[in-house]
Amino acid sequence: MFSFFKKNKADPNAGMTMDTLERGCLFEYLGDVYQVRAIHEYSWESGGRTREFECHGPEGTIYVEKDEDEAGSWLVTRKLPASELNEMILDYIREKEKPPKKVSFGGIDYRLVENSAAYFRLDGQGDEKPLLAYDYEDAAEEHSLTIEQWGDEDFSLAVGDYVEEYRFANILPAPEGS
Repeated sequence: MFSFFKKNKADPNAGMTMDTLERGCLFEYLGDVYQVRAIHEYSWESGGRTREFECHGPEGTIYVEKDEDEAGSWLVTRKLPASELNEMILDYIREKEKPPKKVSFGGIDYRLVENSAAYFRLDGQGDEKPLLAYDYEDAAEEHSLTIEQWGDEDFSLAVGDYVEEYRFANILPAPEGS
């Protein structure tokens, strides 16, 4: 009679969390469903590793990675062309061979919190590509901006927000056949 109170031990979705994401998994974020299409890897010079989930949904592509400095926090970013930055910022990096301490973008003032060297593997496959990453945060530590330098003249930009894990819901394994 009360069998609906009992947990189905054969439920394949039991225990799915953001930490157990794999290629093909689905999850809900801000009311939209996203699917993990690729898992990129960063091997940091300091010895750490980061997995970045490339997720596709109705609002475009987002990138999700765990914030290792803050338990239960995740960073959700969107990649933008570096040309959207003030050209003076990129010129500064080229000339000084280091990032500026402060950057303004999209009406938000950011301060440099870390610069690191890493090797990147696209979807965990192929050759590693070296890069320098310049990480910025706003004063409230809610927003993030990262400038990635892939060579003397090749830059990329990622802008996003730190969010708590509860913002992700209905985490499901990859649909069969996907």
